[in-house]
Formats: sequence, C-alpha cells, structure tokens
Amino acid sequence: MPRILASLVLLCFASVASAAGPYEVSIDHGLAPRMTSDDVAGRAMERLLEVRMIPSGQKVDEPVAVPPSIRAMNCVRGADIERVIPSTRMGPRPEEIVWVVEADGDLRMTNPMGVEIRASRGFLIIDDASGLIVGVGSLVASP
Repeated sequence: MPRILASLVLLCFASVASAAGPYEVSIDHGLAPRMTSDDVAGRAMERLLEVRMIPSGQKVDEPVAVPPSIRAMNCVRGADIERVIPSTRMGPRPEEIVWVVEADGDLRMTNPMGVEIRASRGFLIIDDASGLIVGVGSLVASP
C-alpha cells in the first residue's frame, strides 16, 4: 500500500511540474497575498497561451517557435515594483499587492492599451485582489 501511495504522489507531482515547469517564487516579507502561486501561474499561462485574434475577430494562425514558460514570480507591493522590473513606467497604486511574472518563449501579448508586444522574454503584472492582468511588457526584444 505505501508503494502505491508513493507512486501516486510522484505521478501527481510529475504532472504538475511538467505543466507549469520549475520557477522561482518570492513573496515579500509581511505580505499575505490572496492568490496562491499556483493560481498566478495558471492565470499567467492562460494569458500567454490564449488564441491571438486580429481586430476583425479572425484567429491569427502563426506557429509558436518556443512555447512560453514561467521563469519567476514575485509578489510585491506596487511601491516596490521597480525593484523587480527596473525602469518600468507602469505600476499599480503603491499599497496594492501584485504578482510580477517573468516568462520566456515566443511571447505575443497585448498590453492593456491594445499594443501588441512580441518578445523572447517578458513580464505580466497580475493584481492580487482581482486576478486581473494589469500590465505586460518586454524584457528582451525578439529579432
């Protein structure tokens, strides 16, 4: 019986690891986020993998060279966001708790103002209270 239980635990762990991949999670001291890191990873991957649409509503059928993967997730107050993403001009109110998710891959995201961003490394800012993505950006532009 213990062998079966151990095998099931390893199988479940392997399934989660292959779906989300290994990544670092950091929560600033004193913060008590509402969302778990699994919630944040799920929301981020949902956004990174969503079907791209052009204004007419048709699907964009472009192959993805490198599937997106999460590199790191940092939970910080809005006032501390520049410590995680230097020189960012976007940010929530200083007292809000947000998650900054760094991702790698063939990233194609649309920021809240409707501008398409293509990059090999980028970030998403997820509001902890609502789970909404309030910002996206490129960390390294693709050629």
